[in-house]
Formats: sequence, structure tokens, C-alpha cells
Amino acid sequence: MKVAVLGAGAGGAAAVAELVNAGHEVRFWGRSAETLAPHQAIGGVAFEGELGEGIAKPKLIKLRSQPFPFIDRERVGKLRLECGQTDCPESRSYGRRS
Repeated sequence: MKVAVLGAGAGGAAAVAELVNAGHEVRFWGRSAETLAPHQAIGGVAFEGELGEGIAKPKLIKLRSQPFPFIDRERVGKLRLECGQTDCPESRSYGRRS
């Protein structure tokens, strides 16, 4: 399954480790360069514990200022038109930007 983890804090990093080790295709996104930098430096999320020890390597590691290649912008536009409002819940779930 393709999964996006939004947030590079402890919870996001743990989710990346779990999901990558479970065989999912993971894209990892963070809004803080400082938080994301250690993961970018090693190309993934270092982990040790119940999963064993290693580096979980997501398919993509992105900083907030970089575009989301996994969002289908055409689909987002259609959802906004179908919903008829800008605060449509479906639009938010597809990463609508203000």
C-alpha cells in the first residue's frame, strides 16, 4: 500500500519505521528542516527496539516547502467543484492548500 506520513516528529518517525518494515511504500513529509535533517542525512529513520535495529528507508523524504508529488491535484479540483465549497472535508483529506 502507498502511505504518506505527515509529520517528522517522534510519532511520524515511528510510523515510518513500522510501515516500511511492514512492506508499505512510504513517503515521509515534515515541515521543519531541523526535524527532518537527521532523517535526510541517513536516508531514512533509524530504529531499534521491538522491530529490531536498522534504518527504515521511505521512498521519499520531503520538506514542507517542496511540492507533494503524491497528491493528484486534478482530483482535488474536482472534489472542490463537486462539494461546492472551499472547506469540503474531502478536499482537506487530499491536502488542499490555502
